[in-house]
Amino acid sequence: MPYVTLKQFEDSIPIGYSGLTRYDWNTCKWTGIDRIVRYRMYNTDIVTIDKSKGIITLDNGGWATATTKVKINQIIKHLLAFYACIYQEKGIWYYTYKTPKSLQCLTSINISFFNGMKLDFTGKVLNPSKGSKVLNKKARLIKLIDKYCDKLKSLKTLPLPGTGDCWYCSMFEQAGSKDNAHLLKHLKEKYVHGSLIMAALKARGYNDPGMIFHLGAQPKGSMRGPIIQAVKVYFKTRLGIAR
Repeated sequence: MPYVTLKQFEDSIPIGYSGLTRYDWNTCKWTGIDRIVRYRMYNTDIVTIDKSKGIITLDNGGWATATTKVKINQIIKHLLAFYACIYQEKGIWYYTYKTPKSLQCLTSINISFFNGMKLDFTGKVLNPSKGSKVLNKKARLIKLIDKYCDKLKSLKTLPLPGTGDCWYCSMFEQAGSKDNAHLLKHLKEKYVHGSLIMAALKARGYNDPGMIFHLGAQPKGSMRGPIIQAVKVYFKTRLGIAR
């Protein structure tokens, strides 16, 4: 991931900010005209602190990566009265915190993470009901992705990219579109096409995705496994699921 300069942070922050300081190589701390303190990682305020209301808000900006998770954990560690952290299990983020059950012991509480999660300064989640809805949605998406990849694995030959493919996958994906509605539709219909596979390989960082595609086109091709993995990661990244 690229180093972010203070000038780049300045350009991404609304006018009227104050107290811009570097937290580390990809994160800064700044205060808005509303006197709310924010920790910004690249272009996302991952931790927001409203001291007047006693509320801390968490947000990964759709980037459920290990780097984002570690950064949020580093920040909240120094803000909360009791132990709290985000951890990952089977592709889903969970927030856990310890709260005093009595004067002698602490009890752990685990809630599925969601963007906009609000905490008080003891680590207690103030809007926990949304967590179960997010958990159910992500669990369904993971099952759909697994079934899609099973179909991809079973194909005798991979479909070549063509003019009949999904228009969004073949055109707008190359321009950096973040519209995910068509991807959800592909998952539900198990619609496998060449343009989506090529988009996944490019997103994975292959210098020559066409060659990788060719080497994995046949069922026993040497790159069929990496292609399946690239498609799985592509769906998870676009749909905000931890990889």
